[in-house]
Amino acid sequence: MDKVKQILEAFNEDQDTAGEKWFTVTALVVYAFLALFGLLGNLIFCLVIWKSEKLHTVTHMLMTNLAVCNLLFVLFHPPFFVTTYILQADWMFGTLLCKASSSIVYVTATGSFYFMSLVAIDRWLAIFYRRFRLDRSRCSWLTVIAWVISFGVSSPYLYYTNEVEFGQKALKDMRFDIEMMQSAKDISDSRRQCAIDCQHCHRILQLTTIVAQYCIPLAIMIPAYSHLAVYLWRRPTIGIQTREKCKKAQRRRRRMLITLLAIVGSLIVCWSPLFSVGVLHSYNFIDTDSLSLHIYTSMIALFGVVLTPCFYLLNDGFRQQIILFLPSLFPNLSNQNKQSSATGCDLSQIEKPNNKLSSNEEEMKPVLTPLLAQHSQSSRVSVAETYISTYILADTPLTAV
Repeated sequence: MDKVKQILEAFNEDQDTAGEKWFTVTALVVYAFLALFGLLGNLIFCLVIWKSEKLHTVTHMLMTNLAVCNLLFVLFHPPFFVTTYILQADWMFGTLLCKASSSIVYVTATGSFYFMSLVAIDRWLAIFYRRFRLDRSRCSWLTVIAWVISFGVSSPYLYYTNEVEFGQKALKDMRFDIEMMQSAKDISDSRRQCAIDCQHCHRILQLTTIVAQYCIPLAIMIPAYSHLAVYLWRRPTIGIQTREKCKKAQRRRRRMLITLLAIVGSLIVCWSPLFSVGVLHSYNFIDTDSLSLHIYTSMIALFGVVLTPCFYLLNDGFRQQIILFLPSLFPNLSNQNKQSSATGCDLSQIEKPNNKLSSNEEEMKPVLTPLLAQHSQSSRVSVAETYISTYILADTPLTAV
């Protein structure tokens, strides 16, 4: 019987080891894909805005800063996160990168929320108080203030983060990060880790960070976007239009509303789990051995970084600029398309009779009857609807819609 028990215990240990290895490999693969897509998406977003002069506006300037925050997060956070949480290996990148990778996480998270708050303020002013909307000079000052706040929030972590060497017993009492879910399984007697050594100020630092990084921006974004959503939902269709045009206006309005709610909802859904786990762990409401819980919530936050540039694809003008930008990334494909189009037949001779017909038609100009005048009024109203919808999401010119 004793031998059977030993065999069963050995089998259970092998199963646990295999499960841990499977979890580690899966977490590495998923995190790598999210980081890669986040890097490519935000990089393409910045390049499109930099290349297109039509997108050099206040809103896109703020969104570019948001994309820069995401790029810094993707570049500096993976070494810290993978080494500390997924692999649980010794820190091997030095003290400088230890401080940089830990503090930049808070710089980018804080900057992302504050730049989205500035976008909400700009959109709200553009619709309700257009006279006071942000110009480039005000936007530049607010951008500097947002970055100063971001670095101010992260400064305690830059000061307290260091390479720390400790034994197995000290590992359970050590807090690697304010949201850290420690695990003391399968570690050596001595480890060197990138850690925040501030146990006496841990809870105060936790609450201060969440209020400055999360609560204040949400207090700005939620009322602004809620007011815009109610306005778009209740705003009646102006002018005399056909039933089809009324339905199109309602669809356009609902699409704008869904986009606005998705922007705010993605921030709340993707970042709330990480902040909630940090608070609950600080007050010992969560098991301190739940390392996997922190890995899951961090991946959800990284997924929010991937989603950020995707929302602006809903804007027609930005989609057109991306289509114009893609041939520069794939020049061989664009050259093949040009060669294939050059081999087509010459339609210049066929188009000449049509040009003559069009010149004859210009001589016969129709008389503007009341019915045609009513139709032209509805067309102008439809253009106004498109103009307003464009200014809700971005400052893309009317010609790009």
